[in-house]
Amino acid sequence: MTTELCRAPGDAVLTCLRDLDVLDEPLEARIGIAPDVALLVQHGTVVGWSLTDPVRYLTTGFAAPDPSPPYPSTLRLLTECLDLITTPLLYEVRNRNPAALARLRALDEALRNQHEDRHRADALLALIANLVEDYADRPTEQRAAVANGSLRPFAPEPAAETRTETGDRHAARTQRRRRIRT
Repeated sequence: MTTELCRAPGDAVLTCLRDLDVLDEPLEARIGIAPDVALLVQHGTVVGWSLTDPVRYLTTGFAAPDPSPPYPSTLRLLTECLDLITTPLLYEVRNRNPAALARLRALDEALRNQHEDRHRADALLALIANLVEDYADRPTEQRAAVANGSLRPFAPEPAAETRTETGDRHAARTQRRRRIRT
């Protein structure tokens, strides 16, 4: 299992490591297992992986990546997404820092408005969908009031079909989270 995401300048290479202690000693090997993908080995154990040119491989689900080169704007948006889903900015989003939420909303809007590289933009939208839904959909003050109990959202008893939709939405959301974590 890998837990530490390391980013090269310009997000040209993403490396995920078991832990940061791996950086204390040299690697024994980089084993290429696919184009631009390598397993990192230290002391006879796989300690991480690396992906070169990750923007080329952005896709939703299990679709094959588009062979055409990505637009420069897509790389910029990938970098912004990675900034938002990693520390320290992720903590700022979760703490509902207004500047971080403004960045999240602006990124969501930029991804929705990008016409070129649409399939890659959709993959990035999927990456930030839970953050947008959880933190940027409702004004900060209203979310805080609901969280501390001073404001109770009106929730009439849902109809049976609404309960099913909610269950389906929850299942889809859980599935998105699993894809993002792997």
